[in-house]
Amino acid sequence: ETLIMGQPLYSWNNYVGTIILASPMTFKQDIQTRMLSTTFVPFLSLMLIAMIALMLMSNSLLKPIREIIKTSKSYAQGNFNARVNVTANNEFGELARYMEEMADELSRSNEYRKSFISNISHDFRSPLTSIKGYVEAMADGTIPPEMQGKYLNIILFETDRLTDLTRDLLTLNEFDTKDLLLDITDFDIHE
Repeated sequence: ETLIMGQPLYSWNNYVGTIILASPMTFKQDIQTRMLSTTFVPFLSLMLIAMIALMLMSNSLLKPIREIIKTSKSYAQGNFNARVNVTANNEFGELARYMEEMADELSRSNEYRKSFISNISHDFRSPLTSIKGYVEAMADGTIPPEMQGKYLNIILFETDRLTDLTRDLLTLNEFDTKDLLLDITDFDIHE
């Protein structure tokens, strides 16, 4: 229960005596208590604060990512009106703004596509209705044989219209797949 330490003393290589110290072992407990209060408790407090800060930071990073993923799933299902609820002024906010711009463009493109298909359907339906009507009228005898030449010319004209429409569609399709090259030149409009 007592710590005793001794140290011989020399002066110019001559032994002059020994110093002996005796101390009760309670100082060891005092040192442990002081170390615990000055080192271990602040260390644990710092670790706890660091863990809370990391949890808050990870949540602030993961929340925008989760929101972007949720909205991109809506876009994949065709809901281009969905909005990303990220208002941060950082890379996540910038990504959210670009995603919304992309959704707006896709929505406009989708509307254009629907309108385009509707117009094309109408443009094809007109000549096909004429052709079908004249062919049925010739087949059932409504149009007499001496008048059939006139209506065959109309059918030929309508099939040419369909051929032109088909060619135009193929040309439009090429514009989507190839770069549209324009030959821009100056010219005299009067010529």
